[in-house]
Parts: sequence; C-alpha cells; structure tokens
Amino acid sequence: MGKKNNSIVSNKKVLVDSGPSKQLRLDNLPSEELASGKEVLEQKRKISINNICLDLDFKRDELALKVDFSLLPSKVSFSKLKADLWFDNTKVKSVQFDILHTFGRTDDFSLRATLDFFGVKPGSHAVKVELYEVSSFRKNLAYAVKETTVEYNPPSKKERLKKVLAIQKVEGQGIAIVSENEKEIYKEIEDSIKETVAAKEDKW
Repeated sequence: MGKKNNSIVSNKKVLVDSGPSKQLRLDNLPSEELASGKEVLEQKRKISINNICLDLDFKRDELALKVDFSLLPSKVSFSKLKADLWFDNTKVKSVQFDILHTFGRTDDFSLRATLDFFGVKPGSHAVKVELYEVSSFRKNLAYAVKETTVEYNPPSKKERLKKVLAIQKVEGQGIAIVSENEKEIYKEIEDSIKETVAAKEDKW
C-alpha cells in the first residue's frame, strides 16, 4: 500500500520593518522649511466679520447691534480679542473678551451691544466694528474691520441732540467679557512674563 504524503502549505505574511516612518512635521523640518511652515500657519489665522445686524427700537430709542464673526482656522488659535465700536468716526466703546474654547464645536461667535439713541440727529449714520487679537507674544496679530450705515428717522424730532452714544450693555455668545479688574490682572501677568523673558535674553 503506497504512502500518501499530505503536504500542508502554511501561508505566512512577512512583515518588513523599515524603521520609524518619517512624517513631515514642524518639529523635524529643516530650519529653512520650519521658518516658512510657521509663516504659513500664521497666515492662516484670521478673524472674519461675517455680518453686522442693526435693529432700531424707536419706542426705547435704542439700537441693538449684533456682530457675527468667525475665527480661522479654529477658535483654539485665539485666546483674547478686543472690539472697538465706532459711531460716525467716534469711538464709543472698547471691550476686551476671552474666547471660550469649550463653547461647542463651532468657530462662529457673536458680539452684541445696545446703544442709547436718545437725542441722536435723524439721518444716515456710520457704524464701524474693529476686531483684533490681543497678545504679547505673537507678531502677526489678526485684525478685521467692517462698516455699515443705519438710517435713523424717528417719528418725532428730539429736542436734545448729541454726537457721542452711550453703550448700555455689551455681551456675546461663546465669549466672556473681561472686566476692568481682570484687565489689570492680565496686564500685571503680561508685564511679569515680559520681564522674565527679557532677563533670560540678557543672560543669553
């Protein structure tokens, strides 16, 4: 009786270890490419004012202002912003606020303000909003400006006219307004950091 050889073929995958993969990251680029890479990242950081919405309430003589803006490429690229509100080429309010990174998954934010319109002269008025980044470390700070007009034609004329508006309230969505006391604390911290950095540079 002949012997029957059962040949068993084992298919095995051969893994070739080619060493750690070389990924192009900012921490392993040549010095020339590293500098250009950082410049690209800085250029991508942008504040975009998408819309300025104005709503007049003639009964209360108030103008409700809403500024919709986006932070690009992401809100995590920003920490503090400052907003300047202008009315007919006069700065009526300057407010600093923190960007809340925990505010959902959106990079869109809004800033709201209520302006007292009592005594404002009827006619066309310019409203301008400036948004810019507040930082002691970055060189290329993001900035945006947008301007619009509002037609103010109240039902009855006001006897008392004024040029400078009073800001009644400032708030926002996804941001935290910084109080005057907090501004002083931030300034003291920044001054201390600057002194420490300057001392280290002198040692170098």
